[in-house]
Amino acid sequence: MHAPIRARETAGSAWRHYEKLFVPGGVEHALSFNGQAVAVLFFEEQSRIYREFLIRYSLPKTCLSAPQEITKAWLADTDALQGNHPQQGDALLEKIALQLLPNLGEFRQLDPRVLRAIEIMQAQPDRNFTAQELADSVCLSASRLSVLFAANMGLPLRRYRVWLRLRSIVGLISQGMSLTEAALMAGFSDSAHFSNSCRKLLGIKPSDVLRTDGSLRILLSTRL
Repeated sequence: MHAPIRARETAGSAWRHYEKLFVPGGVEHALSFNGQAVAVLFFEEQSRIYREFLIRYSLPKTCLSAPQEITKAWLADTDALQGNHPQQGDALLEKIALQLLPNLGEFRQLDPRVLRAIEIMQAQPDRNFTAQELADSVCLSASRLSVLFAANMGLPLRRYRVWLRLRSIVGLISQGMSLTEAALMAGFSDSAHFSNSCRKLLGIKPSDVLRTDGSLRILLSTRL
């Protein structure tokens, strides 16, 4: 947030320093933060905001780039972060989105059935709800809920559930739990399952980001 980070695309390529860095989905890369604080925004490739971001800043889809037009003004809003409350995520991320994409337009209103499914998962992030269980709770078929969820949220239901568990595990570790204990409590089958999920979602291993000092915050938006 206050100093350059290092990044490279492949194991054999040279490290480069970036004040701001954009990593397209699917691009192989490695990052080095050197213990400093960083702010990372993840946009699902299927989402509207990801498409708008590419267009607004003329970003390449196949390599790392440094979007010069993006200012750091939005970083000031992260200083007041406390905890990982869902409503805080919506408010802060919408504010950041408007700073980065002033012409984004109206934020979507979720289908009430999708919103209800999200509320159920947020209330019990450690429970492995099946699509059918969630569908029954909102009076839909499992296939219809899956389609509706992806259309509203820009990502599959299963992937969203992993994000919720990841946020839950951060809070548990900050309370003093070991990685294995937190992984099991958050609903992962074991620490290896969590490690694999962390790599797939974040592109880095858990030990690179999980700390016991409560400094890591993961916020999700249900409206972007």
